[in-house]
Amino acid sequence: MAVGDKILRFDEARLKGDLAPVPARLRVAFACACAQRQFDAYIRYCQQGGKGDPNYLRKVLDQVWEFAAGGQAPLDLDDTIERCTGLVPEEDDSWTAASAYADDAVSAVIYALRACREGDPQEAAWAARRAYEATDHYATNLLDVNFNQRGAEEAVLGHPLVQNELNRQHRDVNELVSASSAKRERELISALRNRAVQEAKLFTLDTD
Repeated sequence: MAVGDKILRFDEARLKGDLAPVPARLRVAFACACAQRQFDAYIRYCQQGGKGDPNYLRKVLDQVWEFAAGGQAPLDLDDTIERCTGLVPEEDDSWTAASAYADDAVSAVIYALRACREGDPQEAAWAARRAYEATDHYATNLLDVNFNQRGAEEAVLGHPLVQNELNRQHRDVNELVSASSAKRERELISALRNRAVQEAKLFTLDTD
């Protein structure tokens, strides 16, 4: 990803490469931050449709944050992943924009869990992709884009919601790469978590 005056683009291969040398727990923290920013979208989906289990998903995400900060991994990761997978909205006749954003939010938590289990930077990169795709989908609908028109893709990519999320991901990776000690890592994860909670308020995917 680039910075400055240039439009940022989601580059999964580069993101994975940037995360590869980072300690595994910090990769988990990065995935958690991506999931945390999307969490309110899952809550709205549950409130609108009377489906899902936001309390359970919140509990799982809190446990993964605690693991990233040096605690124990959630008990029985495989069962937890399976139960979270059951919270992904089913694509049926009731599918809405809220369903799509909830899908991205739950999937990001699942990728964070898989990062706990496997320590693979790809899992963290996939969590980031879900956050990016949620903003991309929202901007596409908001702008009522016709992709047959010239400049349509750039218009979506340049939307502030998309660019803000890509900037946040770029910032988080840079901070994680610069962590130089275990103490610094714990402090950074705490700051990352608190900031992600606040930034969730800016990750607005209004489906009303």
